[in-house]
Amino acid sequence: MKKRILSIVLVLVFSLSCNYNVSGMEPTGTDIGPVSHALQEKENIANAKCHSLFIEWCEGSNYCDSMNGDFPSFYSGVYLNDDKTLVIQVTDINDEIINYFESRICLENTIFEQVTYSLKELKETHKKLVA
Repeated sequence: MKKRILSIVLVLVFSLSCNYNVSGMEPTGTDIGPVSHALQEKENIANAKCHSLFIEWCEGSNYCDSMNGDFPSFYSGVYLNDDKTLVIQVTDINDEIINYFESRICLENTIFEQVTYSLKELKETHKKLVA
């Protein structure tokens, strides 16, 4: 009997703490607005672009992430800025490199940032330091 009462109380607490639109199952609280939804969508698209690149760079590998793969010699890294824009770090910004990425992903909401060292150079230096 105690378990049943506890279950009912927990269900009531949970249902009162969650404010959902039953038809669309989307949060309806004031903390999530149109801007948040737009930023979330932008972040989802950027993450999908990264995933697509990593899949190509890690083809044939059992494990794929942002550090393990056959990366281009000019690639250094990728991140999302505060506006959820995809930032691709490269050692040089030129038409050839832009075309490389443009042939693989949509460059809308993507910017390039020039850095000094490629990921390959950084990984090689790390190996030397560890040894």
